[in-house]
Amino acid sequence: MKSEKERSNRPTALVRWGASLTGKLLAAIVVSVVIVIAVLLAVVNSKMSDSLLEKSEDILQMTTERTLQETKAWMNKTLTMLEAQRDTIEYENMNIEEMKAFIKHTVNQNDAYPAGLYVALTDGSLYHASFVPGPEFNALTKSWYQNGIASEEFILGDVYLDSISDIVSTIQIEETGGIFLVDTRTNTIIGHRDSAITGQKLEDLTEGLYRYANEQIQKQQTGLSLYQDENIYVQVEKIPGSDWIAVAYVSRAEVLQGLSELTRTVTTVAAIAVIILILLLIIQVRVIISIPVRELSQVATKIAEGELDQTIKYHSKDELGVLVSDFNQVTRQLREYVTYIDETSEKLMEIAAGNLTFSLKNDYVGEFAKLKTSMEEISVRLNGTIKQIALASREVAAGADQVSTGAVTLSQGSTE
Repeated sequence: MKSEKERSNRPTALVRWGASLTGKLLAAIVVSVVIVIAVLLAVVNSKMSDSLLEKSEDILQMTTERTLQETKAWMNKTLTMLEAQRDTIEYENMNIEEMKAFIKHTVNQNDAYPAGLYVALTDGSLYHASFVPGPEFNALTKSWYQNGIASEEFILGDVYLDSISDIVSTIQIEETGGIFLVDTRTNTIIGHRDSAITGQKLEDLTEGLYRYANEQIQKQQTGLSLYQDENIYVQVEKIPGSDWIAVAYVSRAEVLQGLSELTRTVTTVAAIAVIILILLLIIQVRVIISIPVRELSQVATKIAEGELDQTIKYHSKDELGVLVSDFNQVTRQLREYVTYIDETSEKLMEIAAGNLTFSLKNDYVGEFAKLKTSMEEISVRLNGTIKQIALASREVAAGADQVSTGAVTLSQGSTE
C-alpha cells in the first residue's frame, strides 16, 4: 500500500516542478523586460523634460525680447511725436492763445495721449484741450512735472495705460502665462492683459507671483529665475531708455503638461505591450518548455512504475531535444537490461532443470557484460565438474566390477 501511494503522488510532484520552472522563467523574463522599459521611459522622460524646459525658457526670453522691442518702438513713436510737438511750440514762439489752438489739434493724434497734450509752463500753469484745472491744482507739485524739469530729455510719465496694455494683452504663454509692464518710479503696473490689474501698485497685489516679481525688481535682479513656491518661471528685463520693467511668466507645470500626457500615453502603450509580451511568452514557453517537460515527467513516472515501453516523441535541436534523446536512449537501455535479466533468468531455470549446455545470445554491455562472462564461466565450470563426476562414476563403476569379480572368484575358490 505504501508503494502504491508513493507512485500515485510522484506524478503530481513532477508536474508541479515543471510548472514552477515555467513560472520562474516567465518571472525572470517579465521582470527584466519591465526593468528595461522602466529605465528607457525614465531616460526618455528626463531628456524630453530637459528639452521642453529649455524650449520654454527660450520662448520666455523670446517673448520678453519681442515685448521689449515692441515697447521700445511704441516709446520711440510716442517720444518722436512729443518732441515734434514740443519743438513746434518752442520754435513757433507761440503765445498762449496760439498754443491752446495747437493743443486742440493734438487730440487723437497718438494712442498714448488720445485726449491731447498737457502743457505745463514754468510758472505752474497747465493747458489742455478739455481738462480745466481747479484753483487747488498745482502742476509744480506733480511728479511728472518735477521729473520733466530735472531731465534734459523726454521721459514717459502719465500716459494712457490702455495703449500700453495693448502691447501685452495679446501675449499668452501656454495657458496662463503672459507678460506685464511695471513703472519702477511708482511701482505701478502700467500694462497687463487683465484691465483690472492695470494701474495697481505692484506691492498691493497679494498673489505670490506679483510679490515675487516685486522682490526681484526691488533687488534689481533681472534675467530668468524660478519662483519655487508656485513653480513658475519668471523673466525680468529692463526696457532700455526708460524706468519700465517687463515681467514675463509661465507655469512650469503647464510647460511639462504635454510631457505628462505623452508619458501617460507611452506608459499605457508600454503596459499593453508588456501584457501582450507576457501572453506571447506564456504561449512560447508552454510550447518550448512546458509541453516537453510535462511529457518527460509523465514518461519518467510510467518508467518508475515499471512501464519500460515508453518513448518521448518530442524532437528538437536545442538542449531539451538533447535531453529527450538521452532519456529515450536510457529507456532503450533499460529495455535491453530487462532482456538481459529475462535471458539470465531463463538460463538459470535451465540450469535448475539440468541443462548445463546453455549459451547467452544477447550482447551484454556495460556492467551486464560481467554477468554474461560469469554465466559463461559458470556453464564451463559446471560442465567440467559434471564431466569429472561422470569420469569418477565410470572409474567407480569399473572398480566396483573388479571388486565384484574378485568376490565371485573368492567365493568359487572357497567352495572347491
